[in-house]
Amino acid sequence: LMVSIPNQNLNRSLNLTLPGIKIRRILIERVNSILKVKNSFTSKILTISKKNFHLETIKEREEVFKRYKLTGHQFDVYSIEYSECEKFLLSGDLNGSIFLWYPTRGKIIGNFLEHNGPVWDIKVQKGGNNFLSSGRDMKLILWNLTKNSSYRYFYGHTSDINEMKFYRNNSFFGSVSDDKSVKIWDIREKKCIKTLNCINMKPRSLDFSHNGYEVSFSGTGRFIDSWDLRADRFLRRISLKGKVKKIDQLNYSKCSDFLLYLKNDQNVMLSSLKISEQKKIEKINCFLNQNYGMTTNANRMGVYSNFIYDDFINVTELLQK
Repeated sequence: LMVSIPNQNLNRSLNLTLPGIKIRRILIERVNSILKVKNSFTSKILTISKKNFHLETIKEREEVFKRYKLTGHQFDVYSIEYSECEKFLLSGDLNGSIFLWYPTRGKIIGNFLEHNGPVWDIKVQKGGNNFLSSGRDMKLILWNLTKNSSYRYFYGHTSDINEMKFYRNNSFFGSVSDDKSVKIWDIREKKCIKTLNCINMKPRSLDFSHNGYEVSFSGTGRFIDSWDLRADRFLRRISLKGKVKKIDQLNYSKCSDFLLYLKNDQNVMLSSLKISEQKKIEKINCFLNQNYGMTTNANRMGVYSNFIYDDFINVTELLQK
C-alpha cells in the first residue's frame, strides 16, 4: 500500500517551561573535526567520533573524566549506538564495517561486515539481543548481538536509508530514506506493510509515539508530518516557522503529547501535539555553534544535547515535566 501525504498546514505547539538544566563541560581537542556524539544516561559515558577515523569514549566519575581510545576503524564513523544495558557500544563507518566494543576498555568484541558502503544508522532492540543497521547500500539488516551474525534482510528502499526506529512491541520497525518514502516493516514476515510517500521532503528522522498510536517523520522540509496507525490515515502537519532547512532528529516524549526535534543541527525544539494549547514553540537551547545530536530516554523523560562552545563540548541534560 502506497499513500501520499496531503499538503495541509496545521500549527500545533506549546510554550513549555523546563524545571531544570544540568551542564557538563568536557574539553575537546580539534572540535571542528567532530562527526558524531552519543551519550549514555545512566553510565555517564560520552562517545565521540572525529575525522580520520578517531573514536573516543569519555567516562565521568566523581567529576573526573577518563578517556579511552577505540582503535579499529579505518574509515570515519557516522553511526554510534549503546546497548540497552549501556555496557557495550556499536559503531558503523563509511566502509560498511560495524564493530561491537567494550567502550571503557577500548576493546573490540565483535564485528558485523555485510554493508557495502556507509552505515548511517544503528538501532538496538529493547529487551532483546538484536539490532538494525542501514546505510547507502539501501540494505536494512537485522543482526544478532550474541552470534555476531545477520539473519534477516529487508529490501524496498531505492536510496540512502537515513534512520530506523523499532515499534514498541519490537515486532515492527520504521525506516526513512532519501527516496522520499517512509516504510513500516513486519519483522516476522520480513516484508514492508506500509509505504508513505512524502511530498517535497526527503525524510531524515522518524519516531513512534510511546502509546503506539502514531508515527511522525520529518527531514528536508519545514514541517513534521504524523500518520495515525490505528485509523490508517494522515493525522497532522506541524509547520515550522523561521530559518528551518531541515529536521535532523525527532523524538516523542513519554506521554506522547510532545515532540522534541533538532533543527538545522543547532537548536533542540519542543512542540506540543495538543490542539487546544497555544501555538508557540519553545527553544530548549539556542547556540550559534554546531549541535551534535540529542539522546532521549523516555523512562527518565530527559534529553541530552551536545553543543560546542569555547573549545568545550557541553553536555546539556534537560528534564521535562
